[in-house]
Amino acid sequence: MNLLMMKSCLFLFCLICFFVPRLVQSQPLVDYGVRFLSHDVTKDERTSIAFPELPVDSKGFSIGFTMRLMGNKEKYGYIFRLALNETESIDLICNSHSTSSRNLALVSGDKPDNIIVDLAQLPGYKKENWVDVAASFDFRKRHVTLTVNGQHYTDTLIFSRLNSIRLFFGANDHGQFSTTDVPPMEIRDIKVFNSQHQLLRHWELKQHNGNIVYDRTVSQPLEMRNPHWLIDEHIYWKKRAVIHTALLRPQITFRPDSSAVIIATPDSLYTYPLSTAQLAARKYNSGTIFPSPNNQLLFNQERQELWQYDPKKNKIARFNFSTFSWDNDDNKVKEPAFWHHNKIISPVDSSLILFGGYGNFTYKNLVQRFNPLKGKWDTIATTGNIKPRYLSSAGTGKKPTDLLIFGGYGNASGKQELSPEKLYDLYKLDLNSFTFTKLWESKEKDENFVTANSLHFDAYDSSFYALCYPIHKYASTLYLRKFSLGSPGNTIIGDSIPYFFQDTKSYADLFYSPHTAELVAVTSYPVGDSLTEVTVYTIAYPALSQHDALQVAPSFAAEESNRWLLLLLPLLAILAYLTFRRKKVRVTPKPAQQPAAEEQAIVESYLPTPALSIGSPVLPATSGASSISLLGGFQVIDRNGVNISAAFTPSLKQLLVLLALYTVKTGKGISSVQMRNLLWPDKSEESARNNRGVNIKKLRTLLEQVGNVFINNEGNHWLLTFDPSVHCDYFHVQPLITDALRHQKIDHTELIQVASKGSLLPDLDYEWLDSFKSDYASRIIDVMLLLAQKPEIRQSPANLIAICDIIFMQDPLNEHALLIKCRELYKLGKPKVAKNVYDSFINEYSLTIGTAFHLRFEEVIA
Repeated sequence: MNLLMMKSCLFLFCLICFFVPRLVQSQPLVDYGVRFLSHDVTKDERTSIAFPELPVDSKGFSIGFTMRLMGNKEKYGYIFRLALNETESIDLICNSHSTSSRNLALVSGDKPDNIIVDLAQLPGYKKENWVDVAASFDFRKRHVTLTVNGQHYTDTLIFSRLNSIRLFFGANDHGQFSTTDVPPMEIRDIKVFNSQHQLLRHWELKQHNGNIVYDRTVSQPLEMRNPHWLIDEHIYWKKRAVIHTALLRPQITFRPDSSAVIIATPDSLYTYPLSTAQLAARKYNSGTIFPSPNNQLLFNQERQELWQYDPKKNKIARFNFSTFSWDNDDNKVKEPAFWHHNKIISPVDSSLILFGGYGNFTYKNLVQRFNPLKGKWDTIATTGNIKPRYLSSAGTGKKPTDLLIFGGYGNASGKQELSPEKLYDLYKLDLNSFTFTKLWESKEKDENFVTANSLHFDAYDSSFYALCYPIHKYASTLYLRKFSLGSPGNTIIGDSIPYFFQDTKSYADLFYSPHTAELVAVTSYPVGDSLTEVTVYTIAYPALSQHDALQVAPSFAAEESNRWLLLLLPLLAILAYLTFRRKKVRVTPKPAQQPAAEEQAIVESYLPTPALSIGSPVLPATSGASSISLLGGFQVIDRNGVNISAAFTPSLKQLLVLLALYTVKTGKGISSVQMRNLLWPDKSEESARNNRGVNIKKLRTLLEQVGNVFINNEGNHWLLTFDPSVHCDYFHVQPLITDALRHQKIDHTELIQVASKGSLLPDLDYEWLDSFKSDYASRIIDVMLLLAQKPEIRQSPANLIAICDIIFMQDPLNEHALLIKCRELYKLGKPKVAKNVYDSFINEYSLTIGTAFHLRFEEVIA
């Protein structure tokens, strides 16, 4: 064999070694397209696409797209509608009135159905499959061909001379062609071809910029109304269920074969399958779990059993799904010695393997094993070194016998008093030889996170996902981070999950659901003294960063102007030189250049809006005549539009605020006794009564200038009432907040507009007022974060930024608001403004908290 042939063979061998593993392990698919909101929402909320005028010729054109009909719902509606010459229409309709039928019909004008396609009869068709659809119109031969998954159906067309064409998908409000009948469908890859079948437009409907997408040929924008982007399901965590149990620490695990979250309490088993989203609770026929305050439950796939264990006891409890019974009756509680350890069923011998944990002021690095054949626990002798730790994450790696262990909190000695630290290292434990191998350690020690109990390994690119959160914070946040198996460094994926971390009282875990192709996050923490709240979140797999779904708007104008600028630069340079030589004017120092007025306005408008401090001037009137404003500052406007706030003495101002807040809080106002205790605690009963009478009389006189505002006494309670001609922002916003938190339909724009006025009475400082301020701030933050998750809000950068500004008014250090605002500004093409917001936030964070903020700017906008 000559040298050239040997080199060729070696090259071919290298190619095979590189590509074959990737062919065997396929890349996870990212679902994309637009889901059309249909009959299960109001008509105003249904999805529509109105296309710009299409560049087609009079000979004909074709439309191609991929679609999928969804669920067991009514499916009648318009897939697309072609308006010809503003007088006639050609429609592709889903006319399946039953949940089982799936028929497509092509209809021209008022003629009976020209073409009917029964999808169920197509070769290889399965329910909820993606289907390739094309409609070709030949205006010379006057016929149309509908192609569905390669099957062709042709019919004649009857229409007059073609002058104009308008195309709509879903609902539309185009004159006589308007409709709100939308089938529950998903659409992607919309293409337009000319009569020679040359591609003119291709809207992929994958990456997007708010409600706008750009086609792949000439970047023509296409704006949608009420779209649900499928790719966003890979970016945003979806809250699936909130479950309350009566046990302070329910036992939690996941069953991959049925994609169900399992929660075990002493008397019942709760099952939450992701496919049905229906929580089922059933009492055991016999037996119980070990009532451990530590999470010590897992599913044994091979034996189809639940295993619950206690390392202090020489046995495990097994749950048989067939008999719905535990084989354990021991219900004595023992203090755990291995808090937040990691656990796995070994593929080698089906034994239960535990690693690490914390107990008795000591961090552990022990590997413990329960062998079900021997029926006892033992501590395994390992080789290789790993620091003792808890709050680490673990999961299998490239091989089933590789246990990856990442991060945590501990130190080399294991002693809690000897400077424990956050650990950013990755180890592999061989479950055959029980040898620890250190894969890498990050030098970035300022990351400030620990991890949830499990990690998920992705074989396609040798990476793994872990849920991370700050350890020294109660009101915390879980972030999904993606790490490489080969080297340090990570990327924040998706958005965040709220998490209340109370060390041994809280628990978080990460699972993978193969049947639904989702990552599943489960959090657990106490609520009050006797309840635990378990929350289930999912995100489509593979999870993506927000940058992955952003379609950046093309900037043709900027590129064109740059070309002209390059051509003009030499000429400008010559003119400048000649001018300088001719005038020889002495150059004097100039002050530092200020940003342009427009840029300055943009920067200021996107910086966090601070709350008004004591002594700040009251805001100008925003509610018009006859108004009482408590948001953003105390202000009263009379019926003539005159600001009479200065006429209220401190006593009258406090009395009016007291009446207003207690009227909203209780619905019946404030009692005379409460009023006396709050306003005149040092007065006798008679003196307090006299003060009350005098001040209420004065207040009534002032309020007469405002309009029909009344101070009533009902059942020894004082309350404030007024007719609809008088506006009070606090009275207005409270029912909107309540309805939003109850997931009822409200006017989001109205709520955002009112809440944007500011925090509750920032210019007043009474001791009794603090609870009202904190309650309002908490409720408005909760409702704003809830609104920020709604699809119709997420598609509007302006609304999201306004929501963040509202949150910053209540809590200048809110991390959720920072992430949303910076990412929206970055998507809008304003990275400098986003960086200004970030810098302002971290400076305030450092001054207030005393430590550096734990996320870099690149992570915030990722």
